Amino acid sequence: MSKSLTKITLNFYLFLFVFSLSLPVFYHSTFLVGFLASFHLLIYKYRRNQKIQLNPINYVFRFIIISIVGYVVISIYPIIYGTGDYTYFKTYTNSFLSSLCGIPLAYLFVCYFKNDTYSEMTKSLFTVFFIQSLIIFLVLFIPQLKPIIEIFHRNPDVVRAADIFSNGIRSNALSGGLFFGLSLSFSVVLIIYIHYFIRVSINNISIVNIIKIFLVNIAMLISGRFGAIYLISIVFILNSRFSKVLKIISKLLVLCFFISLLFAVFLFVGKDINIDNNITNYIFEFFKNGHQMNSTTRLAEMYNIDLPFSSFVMGTGHYTGEDGSYYMHTDVGYLRLLIYGGVSFLLFSFLYTLNLLSPLFNYEKKQLLGSLWLGLLILYLVSSFKGEVMMTLVSVNSMIFFVCLIVSILKSDQNNDGRKNS
Repeated sequence: MSKSLTKITLNFYLFLFVFSLSLPVFYHSTFLVGFLASFHLLIYKYRRNQKIQLNPINYVFRFIIISIVGYVVISIYPIIYGTGDYTYFKTYTNSFLSSLCGIPLAYLFVCYFKNDTYSEMTKSLFTVFFIQSLIIFLVLFIPQLKPIIEIFHRNPDVVRAADIFSNGIRSNALSGGLFFGLSLSFSVVLIIYIHYFIRVSINNISIVNIIKIFLVNIAMLISGRFGAIYLISIVFILNSRFSKVLKIISKLLVLCFFISLLFAVFLFVGKDINIDNNITNYIFEFFKNGHQMNSTTRLAEMYNIDLPFSSFVMGTGHYTGEDGSYYMHTDVGYLRLLIYGGVSFLLFSFLYTLNLLSPLFNYEKKQLLGSLWLGLLILYLVSSFKGEVMMTLVSVNSMIFFVCLIVSILKSDQNNDGRKNS
């Protein structure tokens, strides 16, 4: 297989893995990738007559063990409180199995790209999100494509009902998961990609790269404005690298002209297809209405819960209400964890997240990936004030597991090479 065909194939797998399109038989495309990548890995092994070393058994083993412990933990609360509410299992299992489907895909990346795996993985992640951004823009300008996109949405009727206030703008992505989860997935990739350039390849950044980052940011805002919270993580990543960042200021000045021109064309075209009213009102609602936005008003309502303080400390064993919606009609991440299992469950969720991110912190070149670990951890902590992220947000957790597994494989390979040379 040629190098270009390899990249196309792996990017195709990665797109299906990250965006988990709704599919018959396989439930969603992430499970399909687990099957395809495993089969591909076997073909690679026999064609090249190579033994595939499953080196980072410690990270995978720790992930499986803490996930099994998680099953025990989440089953305790419904039993203790006698609620019989085991709906948390479905979301948790989906996240767990989706992450495992990333194992063969991670090994494929390492097998094909060897020492360039981290660089190629970072570029591939950004590529698939750039492609997704183009799809979002395409559907935006050609609404006749929307019915085709909706085929791959999970519960398209529910999606339409949930996306009324933005006139359907937030559901233009070719993705099974939408809204908050999709925008946060954009955030994760932007953190990883920008970190890569700042810490590794800032001298190679070009105007084209910056334009692509800008377009992906616009697509992220269309999917969900909360995704912009990733900028907090970028501030921490920029720490101690300010002098290098100054090198791209001249390129940013050139980009300002491009942005101004783009918006001028965008608003001009929007007059004819009514994009101006929908898009700009949605994206720039904060500048028009301040904190009185639809989303912030709804978020404030979710914090107004009539429960005794002891229920937040000890939990209630409830996850889903009798009407099938979120219990107490709140989607706030921290509140959902506390209401379900109290402080003990919140602490376990935090430990689960630390274990998930551990390869970034434990990497030998800590000065390289330590800031990425901090940036992603901050994203988890801040975003949980808005929605449920830790343990159960499938798109984010499975993607971060995939990235951390690749880092773990590379670290293991480096250690083995060191032993051979000693």
